[in-house]
Amino acid sequence: MICIHRVLGARLGTRLPWLLVCAATLVGCASAPKPQHPEDGAWHGKLSVVLETTPRQRQRVDFDLYGSANRGELHLLSPLGTTVAQATWAPGKATIRKGNEVAAFDSLDALSREMLEAPLPVAALFGWLKGMGAPAPGWRVDLCQVGKGRVQAVREWPQPTAKLNLVFEPAPAPATTPLNADVCANPN
Repeated sequence: MICIHRVLGARLGTRLPWLLVCAATLVGCASAPKPQHPEDGAWHGKLSVVLETTPRQRQRVDFDLYGSANRGELHLLSPLGTTVAQATWAPGKATIRKGNEVAAFDSLDALSREMLEAPLPVAALFGWLKGMGAPAPGWRVDLCQVGKGRVQAVREWPQPTAKLNLVFEPAPAPATTPLNADVCANPN
């Protein structure tokens, strides 16, 4: 209230500094929560999923991901920054909120199928984001650019083929031996 009163009550020449102070205060209050456990992480970036169907289906969203495969939150955001969907999970339960609708699931995979219209190996994503080749049946992951904040993966089975691209921050230091280290060293 103080910020709003000062901005509205100030003369034109003094409004900008107060507006910046108010904005900085609001941004500070809206900052991302810190991971609660050392193994937890926090990532922000862009996610795209392409399903090779007829016609081809494509989803692109910004994301904020907090936590671990056992417990966490995933926020999917529109290009304007509004929340499209929010998912939370803990052992034995997962929920998704889209607007006023809330749905419950018994697994992360079932929840991801609802959020992105394609079952994604959400548990393996945490390893991939850390540069580790976490296994995901049917998926082939490319961690060659994980140090630059990029991960690509392809679901080869079951059909249809799905392509996943992640561009994220913070870019972790790559693991000592990525799952496909021989491919990274010899791209031919």
